[in-house]
Amino acid sequence: MPVDMLIRGGTIVTPTSEEHGNVIVGDGQILDILPTDGTLPEAATVVDATGLHVLPGLVDPDVNFRDPGLEYKETWATGARSAVCGGFTTVMVMPNTGSPVRDPESWHAQRETGDRAAWCNYALKAVVVPENLGRLKELADLGAIGFRFSMAGKAGVVDPLDDGQILDAFTEIAALGMRCGVHAENAGIVRRRTAALREAGDTSPLALTAARPPMAELEATQRAILFARAAGVDLALYHVSAGEVVDLLTRVRQDADIDVVAETSPHYALMEASRMAEEFGPMMAMNPPIRPAPHPGRVLAALHEGVIDVLGSDHSPHTFAEKNYHHRDAPILSTTPGWPGVETSVPVMLSAVNEGRLGLREYVARQAEQPARAWGLYPAKGRLGRGADADLTIVDLDRPGRVDQTRLHTLNKLTTWHGWPLTAAVACTIVGGRVVARDGELTAREPSGRFVRPLP
Repeated sequence: MPVDMLIRGGTIVTPTSEEHGNVIVGDGQILDILPTDGTLPEAATVVDATGLHVLPGLVDPDVNFRDPGLEYKETWATGARSAVCGGFTTVMVMPNTGSPVRDPESWHAQRETGDRAAWCNYALKAVVVPENLGRLKELADLGAIGFRFSMAGKAGVVDPLDDGQILDAFTEIAALGMRCGVHAENAGIVRRRTAALREAGDTSPLALTAARPPMAELEATQRAILFARAAGVDLALYHVSAGEVVDLLTRVRQDADIDVVAETSPHYALMEASRMAEEFGPMMAMNPPIRPAPHPGRVLAALHEGVIDVLGSDHSPHTFAEKNYHHRDAPILSTTPGWPGVETSVPVMLSAVNEGRLGLREYVARQAEQPARAWGLYPAKGRLGRGADADLTIVDLDRPGRVDQTRLHTLNKLTTWHGWPLTAAVACTIVGGRVVARDGELTAREPSGRFVRPLP
């Protein structure tokens, strides 16, 4: 009897090995991995991976799909299409919408939205706010993969939690046996620096770098680790961008007395502030900011060494007007931070792999196994082996090109990766044993992804 799918002739890559072989898929799972010289079964679908690399389905633990409530920035459908066209089979969606996941009502609204357009698998993170402290178990019981909040708040939108609330949240989440992620920047430093720069009339693209210095990230990171240690909670640090934080994390890894996952994004490892300011002006707005050398090199080295152990795109789409796309002389402090990244992350990072700046096995660990482990999805996700879910990302490491924002599937087609030289591309994305995208285009007629929750 034929199996459902045969992926034939590729180089199979895991965090520990690279070898030629064939992947056998049936009933939405990986049934076996067979050598190239063995007898192969008949298959209903054959994917020829000759000359290509077959990776575990890649996991993006940090996307903002905006829907419901901010559909003018991104809809769930456009975000999920971007994900699979960019090579991701599973995404973890942040509570950064018009109705962020904070209670059962907002949870069900987000699930309804996600289930309608689940081109990829998805998990949901819930936000911690003063109003839901003491009631986080409701969201855990519904299937939240974890919790998150920003120590910097969001100017004019959300005030940061105070230290007592942070400690209470960590204690409550620790009792649930779950992980909490934080955006670590000191709110007071950022607020005062930003006000001073605005009063001084600084409109330069590098003003954001001055407003949110490494010290703001370092202090908040130290405080988060201190509180997490006291509460016994598993911690995730989003958006690591500063060399000083890398030094702190190195010491924390040596102490090995706390479970801390450190996540960074391609822009913090590969972009340099002066170059981006000259090329993109206020469009480069991102929180934390793109930093000058030597910070990007320090971040990339930490990713290589495992001091930073997870990659997330921080996909954060906005409109052309919000990004001052047509007003390159506009003040960066009045420009909305963030840009789309879920569709560019994989080819950008694999191009860095081709340059020898990161190992291919290391990349697979940081973008598949480690995020799946950190958030409770491993070994079903993030693994290419017998019994794992049949989510796979097939890539071509010899395909020169450039990022072209007009070809992206996000709703507002703009990115500061536009024009970035590439030497690699995503060839095929397989979700649940079904091919959903080839060569950067959606091919499936209907979604095959599903909602996922932490494994017991």
